[in-house]
Formats: sequence, C-alpha cells, structure tokens
Amino acid sequence: MATSHHFEADIPELSESQLEKLYAWGKSSCEAFDVRMNGDMSMVLIATRKKQDSVRGHMRLLRTNLLNWGVALPTKQVGWLRLMMDEGNSAEMNGAGKEAAHAATSANKTTPQASYCLVLPQNLLTIPIVSH
Repeated sequence: MATSHHFEADIPELSESQLEKLYAWGKSSCEAFDVRMNGDMSMVLIATRKKQDSVRGHMRLLRTNLLNWGVALPTKQVGWLRLMMDEGNSAEMNGAGKEAAHAATSANKTTPQASYCLVLPQNLLTIPIVSH
C-alpha cells in the first residue's frame, strides 16, 4: 500500500470559524500547509504531514477533524483525497490536482502560475460605429 507525507484534498465550503480551526490544525500537525481556491470556487487543501500515512489514513484523520468542527460532509466520498509523491505529482493529475501539485512543489513561495487566463468578450474589444 502506497504511503506518503504529502497529500491534496478537495474540501467543501467552510465557515470562517471552521477555516480558523483548519489553519490551526495545519500549523500544529503539518510541516507545510496551504488552502487554495480554484477558478470554480472549490477549495483544495495541500499538506505535508509530519507522519507518513496511506490515503485511507489521511482521509480518516481529515474527515474526523472536519466532522468535529461541524462541517457537513456526504456519507460516501470517493477520490476527494490524493497522495502526492515527493516530486509533487499526484496519482490523478486533472483539474485542481495540477494546480495543487504545482503549489506543493513551489516551496520557495514564488508566485503561483495560473492555468487559466481572463479573456474579454469580443464585443468589448471593438469600438462601435455610430451613424448619425
């Protein structure tokens, strides 16, 4: 069974007090810890724990903490937590995983690279011609 210190997890929307508890837990029990918001407003937790564990072990710990903090979670969740290898690559590199893996590898605190760009609609880029 694969184990790792690093993992990323999709987390539901949290209240301010729940987010404070999550950050306090991250500072006390993780070597590196970050919460990122994706373009679709979903949140991804990226952590490097002091203790190495399996996916199931990390899931159990994080799920128990979230439930104790009053976060509403579905009874069955699949694929919401992914182990990351030491290079920062997760088993499933799609969507939020790409940004999360990139963020985990940038431990030197550089500006994160965005995988999307803002494009103005075509009609805002042209000047309308008004005939009088």
